[in-house]
Amino acid sequence: MWGKLREMMTETKSALKDNDVIKAGDVMALEQVINNLQKKLKDRHVNRLNKGRCNLKSGLVFIDLVDNFEKIGDHLTNIAQGVMGKMKWQGR
Repeated sequence: MWGKLREMMTETKSALKDNDVIKAGDVMALEQVINNLQKKLKDRHVNRLNKGRCNLKSGLVFIDLVDNFEKIGDHLTNIAQGVMGKMKWQGR
């Protein structure tokens, strides 16, 4: 997951720097990959917990880490949407 997230960060930085909508589209595609990895990692982890192969404390840290990585992916997606002109701004 970390490798895909780093790839997403690199593509986002490049898309933003060059105002490149194609690279921004690549970021959008990676968002789905990150989401799928989050689900897969959490499902596998629940199985490990159920089999007693992991303790609860470290399990919670793992779940928090996976969820935070996914949230970073969401933020990178928001930046990519801005590059693509698809960002909806909420005015006050």
